[in-house]
Amino acid sequence: MKFGWTIIYVRDVQQSLNFFEKAFGLKIKTFQENFYGELDTGETTLAFVSHEMAEASYPGGYIPADQNPDKPVGVKISFVVENMDQAYSQAISAGAIPIQMPIQKPWGLVAYLHCLSGVIVELFVPAS
Repeated sequence: MKFGWTIIYVRDVQQSLNFFEKAFGLKIKTFQENFYGELDTGETTLAFVSHEMAEASYPGGYIPADQNPDKPVGVKISFVVENMDQAYSQAISAGAIPIQMPIQKPWGLVAYLHCLSGVIVELFVPAS
């Protein structure tokens, strides 16, 4: 078995793609109207799908991650970065909301942000 992709359901696919491109330097790989988009993240895909497509896929309904904008949803995506100061500043400048400023942990330097779609984003520099 191999992990294939992560999909984040969002209100505005184009806005989410643009945010992740500006905040984290990821290039847009695919954009299909306003219902599906992917970022170029390497081997594993990070994609965004509209709430309308999610509702069509889950007839029983689902809870959007950004339903409560004051609290991040219980899902985290992580980016390994080389320069925490630069990556953190870039994300904040793009509109990410800080949850935890960079802090040293036994396993490395970490920072937590809340992105526009309600998902927690971790920036991580591994301990050397």
